[in-house]
Amino acid sequence: MKRTLVLTLLTALLLAVMAVPAMAQETGASKVGTTSKFGVGLGGGTMTSGLSAKYYLTEKAAVQAAVGFNGWGTSADLDYVMEFKPLFNHEAGHLFWGAGAGVGAYMYTFWAGATYTEFSVSGIVELGWHFSQFPVEVVTDWRPTFVTGDLGYAGLYLAGSGGAVRYYF
Repeated sequence: MKRTLVLTLLTALLLAVMAVPAMAQETGASKVGTTSKFGVGLGGGTMTSGLSAKYYLTEKAAVQAAVGFNGWGTSADLDYVMEFKPLFNHEAGHLFWGAGAGVGAYMYTFWAGATYTEFSVSGIVELGWHFSQFPVEVVTDWRPTFVTGDLGYAGLYLAGSGGAVRYYF
């Protein structure tokens, strides 16, 4: 499931980068986080793949959520992230990084009808691209996560990841 999400995100990034010259307009700053504050798309969090949304509270602070599936049931993540000074500026957009924290809830239903619930707390370090010509954001992140719950998988997991492709309104 994570492999499919990663391939989807990489394909979307490749298509978006190839589309930049074709959509050439006047060069300017990205509208994401300034005039375009609300974005929706596909993405995932700690153990969630599905719909993703992000709302900028200020130009550099945002809340984001992912709601979807985790392989055996439904799940949701809610995060707070801060973006820092861009790492790279180009007429096509800018590369940014950020950090934050999030929480998640995951419900698993197995064949015998047994239902289990798990919860997580994650740190977030993200790397993303805001396009100048159109209000799109592509983000990938690393999520060291502490998980606890009914399944007995409690512990710290350092290999968690997430990401999203969002269009902003």
